[in-house]
Amino acid sequence: MAKASSRTMTTSSPDLEELLDDLIAVKPHTRSLISPPPLKDCDAARAILALKPAEAWGLVRAVFPRLRKVDRNLRSLQTKGPRFDNAWIKTERARNCYTSVLDALLVRKLPLQLEDIDMLTREFRQASDAFSAPFAVHALVRAFEYFIEENPPSKKLEQHVKWVKKWLVPYPALRRLSERLDAVTGVDRKVNTKESNLENSAHVQKAARQIVNELLKSCEKSVYRFRDIEGLPATKSILAAKPPVQVAVLRECADRIAAMRKKFGKPRRPWDSRYANMINENGFPGAASQIIARLMRRDLPLTDDDFSYLVNRNADLEMISTWCLTYLPLVVTKVEQHVKRTGVTKDVKTALMRLRSALEWEENAAEQKLCAQIARLCKGPRPIEIDPGEAWSDAALADLEKMKVRRRVAWDALLLHCQTGGKGKFTAKMARPSGTTSGCNRT
Repeated sequence: MAKASSRTMTTSSPDLEELLDDLIAVKPHTRSLISPPPLKDCDAARAILALKPAEAWGLVRAVFPRLRKVDRNLRSLQTKGPRFDNAWIKTERARNCYTSVLDALLVRKLPLQLEDIDMLTREFRQASDAFSAPFAVHALVRAFEYFIEENPPSKKLEQHVKWVKKWLVPYPALRRLSERLDAVTGVDRKVNTKESNLENSAHVQKAARQIVNELLKSCEKSVYRFRDIEGLPATKSILAAKPPVQVAVLRECADRIAAMRKKFGKPRRPWDSRYANMINENGFPGAASQIIARLMRRDLPLTDDDFSYLVNRNADLEMISTWCLTYLPLVVTKVEQHVKRTGVTKDVKTALMRLRSALEWEENAAEQKLCAQIARLCKGPRPIEIDPGEAWSDAALADLEKMKVRRRVAWDALLLHCQTGGKGKFTAKMARPSGTTSGCNRT
């Protein structure tokens, strides 16, 4: 009981509130008005880092009410007008200051109880996506690790860990965090379908990695056009390889480009010159970008898993543009063609939404057009209109419900074609999977 009382007093300590006020009062860096001050470069931040564990947890608890208030203010400002005015800059900077404090303190060994883990998980779950989370998922995983090391297992803790692992699934770059949770909880890691497919073709992945390594070593440091690498032996090997190897090369190239996120660090919004001019930065794999653009023109046997992986790896950068990654429109178009044939899965939809979030910072027409295309993809096709209540309509609806995905997509396309007055062309793809559709067309 004494320990709980001490924790309560620490949480309400006015000194902690003053520390946060002092941090917000630090003048912003001239190059980035919304970035928080480095936590080692000002007195208020150094005082925060010097707090004892119990005091640090008290400060964490004091941050959350402030963060919720700031988020409400940001939503209100966004409904009133355009961003980047003085009020928005001040509010966004305050939010970034609070999240930097949480990221710095939650990776420390704090005196957490199960109700504290409940609160951290609850605060994280309220975020609509990774960009609006109050702190990094790395910090949450670290807090879990420290807590699990010193406390017995419980059903509620198991539920929290399960939810975090599920949240991590759409982010291939964060797979290591899920493995860390498995290690600390003593769970034998289950390999999902995506990883199983890759492990079954380990030799293909190894071959793809070797050939991409050879390509990047043999090309110039700066590659802006395909003709810069067209005559290289590695390029010729990739273009002459079998389709499964080319798919593996696509994944490997996407990994090389996504690795720039680790080199640059978290993007500084609303503008970060490193990401905006990524193609000119040292270490950018321009050859990998050109290979992706070339291979995406081919009719490769790409699956939902492949599309989800490629889109997610590009979205992992968090700030992208079509000027640097010229192949992005082609990737989205390929996804659109695939979705029209098979329908959109939850994983592909999640990946596309992440890609859209990474594009929205750029106000140029090309990026905005791509965002609109992604939004249409995620929304899905216009629904067909068949009102129940009559014998024919009830029978038609029942038959549609029983159909497999490919046949249902074809029938939906035909019926929508008819209901829109024949707008567009009736294609062979509408008829082929559905059997009797061609007969309907003749009628």
